[in-house]
Amino acid sequence: MEWFSGHLLYLLQQGVPEWNDKVTYSENAVIKYNGILYIATNENNNAKPSTTTTKWKKLLDCCFPF
Repeated sequence: MEWFSGHLLYLLQQGVPEWNDKVTYSENAVIKYNGILYIATNENNNAKPSTTTTKWKKLLDCCFPF
């Protein structure tokens, strides 16, 4: 769990990119969509995180002001 906290802290300091339907995401890519952080469970392209649960998993579900 410590590795996760370290990676999450880095991501939050550097900023997490918004999901973009024109980007191909690799497995384990982290993005933000509607204030929720998602992690890609496999490579995908144009798979909306909120509706494609086979390709994205919620990482954190809370409201981020950024």
